[in-house]
Amino acid sequence: YAHTSAQTPNATATNTTSTDPSTSTTSPPTPTPIDTSNLKILILGAGATGLSAAHQLSTLGIPASNLRILEASNVIGGRMKNQQVFDKNIPAVSWVSGKGTGRNTIKPYFWELVQAAGVEGTVSDFENQWMPYIWNDTDLLLDELEGEAVEGGEGDAGDGDGRTLADKIEEYLMGDYNVTIEVNEAWTAMEKNFLCLEALSATLWAEGLPDVSIRQAQNMCGWNPLNNPFYEFVEWYYFDYEFGEAPVGLSAKNTNPLEVWELYGTKYYHVTDARGWMPVLEPLGAGATVELNTRVTNIAYGEEGVQVTVVNADNTTSTLG
Repeated sequence: YAHTSAQTPNATATNTTSTDPSTSTTSPPTPTPIDTSNLKILILGAGATGLSAAHQLSTLGIPASNLRILEASNVIGGRMKNQQVFDKNIPAVSWVSGKGTGRNTIKPYFWELVQAAGVEGTVSDFENQWMPYIWNDTDLLLDELEGEAVEGGEGDAGDGDGRTLADKIEEYLMGDYNVTIEVNEAWTAMEKNFLCLEALSATLWAEGLPDVSIRQAQNMCGWNPLNNPFYEFVEWYYFDYEFGEAPVGLSAKNTNPLEVWELYGTKYYHVTDARGWMPVLEPLGAGATVELNTRVTNIAYGEEGVQVTVVNADNTTSTLG
């Protein structure tokens, strides 16, 4: 399988000229061209990254038949595969972030793939959405806006005080109903911390400094949620829920501000298609050999190349390379 030696042709030739780069007359070694028509490549994982790699390699001239993709689960898609929730088949990843409405006039490549595949969905309006369900103070679940309740007094929201559900929703959104002061204060503190994170991120980029995690950057900016459950809650909502990753695993340079929002805007497309992302993912790996239920147990690097040990679907073990 594809393996490039760290030693380029002629790299061992003795340079008898001056060591001063400005006076050296030795030309850099010319790498030997690779015949991609016979190049065989093993791709580990049939998630979005693996399938995209197969697609990009195909566009570079490597025959799709020379691409072999190993996937440990029984379906392609990785984190983007569908999940069974009761009797519904739900996409595990629900939104496309950015629809080409930011400062960059070029639309996101993935959004173009979604459009080309005809994936069904709707634009999410987070600025104007409201919670359709609210528990009132007598623990009755309300689900109507017409002033009627599942149980309770006629014409009100179920607690006999004359307020309709619409009134309660408005109060909820205004912060006067069922929202604790502590959470509001924690959110305000986190927003202030964001300003520090953005300034720190700008400094890292401007001065060419190494990246740090969001957690390290938060600590530099004085944010410590470990002893405050309200801080933990708002942090989880913003990072773990939004990005699917804890702050310790997120990049300070690339998360805040989020580049995709800066470039493509904050319009979200919520996927409602029962097929999920398959119309987008399947064409990316078209022509490649995809082996499901194949688990990688070891990867060994040597002078002759790379060897990958796998457990196959039938529980036999084999070495590829």
